Amino acid sequence: MPYKLHVYLPKQKLLFCPIAKNGTTSWKHWMATLAVGQYTGDTHAFVKANLQIRATNPTVAQQALSNTDIFRFSIVRNPWNRIVSAFGNKVVHPDTYGTLQNALKLLTPRSVWKRATTMQEMEESIAKFTFRQFVHAVTSRPGYTHDAHWRPQYLYLGDVNLDFVGYFENMQNAVLEISRRTGLKVDIQCLNANAYTKEIRTTDSDCYCDVPIGEIRQLSRIPKPHEFYSEDLIECVGDYYHQDVQRFGYEYDKAPARAFAALALAFLAQNPGPAR
Repeated sequence: MPYKLHVYLPKQKLLFCPIAKNGTTSWKHWMATLAVGQYTGDTHAFVKANLQIRATNPTVAQQALSNTDIFRFSIVRNPWNRIVSAFGNKVVHPDTYGTLQNALKLLTPRSVWKRATTMQEMEESIAKFTFRQFVHAVTSRPGYTHDAHWRPQYLYLGDVNLDFVGYFENMQNAVLEISRRTGLKVDIQCLNANAYTKEIRTTDSDCYCDVPIGEIRQLSRIPKPHEFYSEDLIECVGDYYHQDVQRFGYEYDKAPARAFAALALAFLAQNPGPAR
């Protein structure tokens, strides 16, 4: 169940519902630092072992989910940009074995992905595929079956009654609002961020959606999200993630930062949450 992944600090009366590819590493790092000060090792491993609800007893877990004194929050992201981000740093330039294997399972038959046992072999096996093929593979299966990094966002939240939903597109606003409503100093560092290219396109395609992964790897940086989209892919992603689009008020936009202010104000007006 999704609530088992939520991060809970009883002393600070704080519950975070993490959604992969939405700045989760940064928020987990902040909460781990709040909980114990300095810690060593991988942030995700530390949080999983010590701070996730599943690491607590059922009574404590129920309190975290139902106590009105607990401030519950999450961060959401534009679905069109989020899947490009996942494609960029989990498929094109993969940083974890498991997620790359999950992508390979999406795109190739069992006889192929079973033979690829190392990162290098998997990267070679996936190099011929494109963003278009990746999107079509993702959208052909139920959301709950997917790797965390392209799973629909609403599935993470379950029926948790959130006090605040922040937008990845304006993390500064989320930091200020959470600090104001909790009285805590929020120090968020930008961890695991994708670097997008500013280069002039050197392919013959109108966009990068049909450029093989192997060729994209030759670029110094990942193309910007809107450079991966044709009109049909915009519609395909929007239809598949329609619950995220509707629930959080998103729409496709080549310049999401410009469209963000009105979106955020509208959502906050409808979901003010209790003042703290």
